[in-house]
Amino acid sequence: MRLRVAVIAGLFLCAGPARADTPPVQPLIGIVDIQRIVHESSAGKSLDQQYDKQHQLFADQVSSRERDLNTREEDLTRQRTVLTSDSFNAERETLESYAAQVQKTIQQQSQSEQQAFNDAFAKLVKTIREIVSDVAKEQGVAVVLPQEQTLYLGQGTVNLTETVLARLEAKLPSVTVPALVSTIPPAPDAVRNHTK
Repeated sequence: MRLRVAVIAGLFLCAGPARADTPPVQPLIGIVDIQRIVHESSAGKSLDQQYDKQHQLFADQVSSRERDLNTREEDLTRQRTVLTSDSFNAERETLESYAAQVQKTIQQQSQSEQQAFNDAFAKLVKTIREIVSDVAKEQGVAVVLPQEQTLYLGQGTVNLTETVLARLEAKLPSVTVPALVSTIPPAPDAVRNHTK
């Protein structure tokens, strides 16, 4: 029994006295301003520009088809007195069918456009996460939080934003969104021929 007590006491003595002046090691916490990185990076700006351009082209095509449909409907209404009831109804059905087809195509194309941009944005975010992970490991950071969700930054906090932004510029200078080809159908010949 005495031998055990002596061994245990020896272990404590060998370890030396606890130093009061050495604080315990605290893990580093990193913060990253994701919004700033997305808005200031070349890839983020590229996405914004591509979205604006493609969205405007799509909006112009939709407006053009809407004007065309309105004009055709007005023309058909004016021809009501000239056409037989059966001809008018047939033309009306053709125009309504075309309008429904255009509406369906617009919805599908809008969804395709949104999906293309979501995929491109996901690529940007994935790259940012990879870079954040690499930088955090290199700097010994245990946890990384988005700056937008951080209320207080004290000692032991490292802002990784500048480093992540610089590496993103080198790794992913742009993100390309595939150009979408308009699939809005032209008016059927029957509608074009009888409403002029």
